[in-house]
Amino acid sequence: MLLFLPGLSNAFLTAPTSVNLTVVYLGLFPTIIPYFCLAYAIAKTGASEATSVLFLTPTLTIFIAWLWLQELPTMIQFIGGFTVLVGVGLVIMKKTS
Repeated sequence: MLLFLPGLSNAFLTAPTSVNLTVVYLGLFPTIIPYFCLAYAIAKTGASEATSVLFLTPTLTIFIAWLWLQELPTMIQFIGGFTVLVGVGLVIMKKTS
């Protein structure tokens, strides 16, 4: 749909290469690849198990921010992350039993 956006070709041609590569990266890695991974996981395990794992994203984000950015998580983030891990664990355990 963006192909029909007025001025897109001009903006693309005048933008620096680093900007165009950043847009391609953001379209490919955080969008397309996770979509196909989720579709594969749904096909293999079922919708409830595959989509319940999506709740791990904020917890992993907190952990990655701690490792890469040295951001210290707050107590509420620890409590939220623990709650998410327990919830996902319950969903997965319920399915296996």
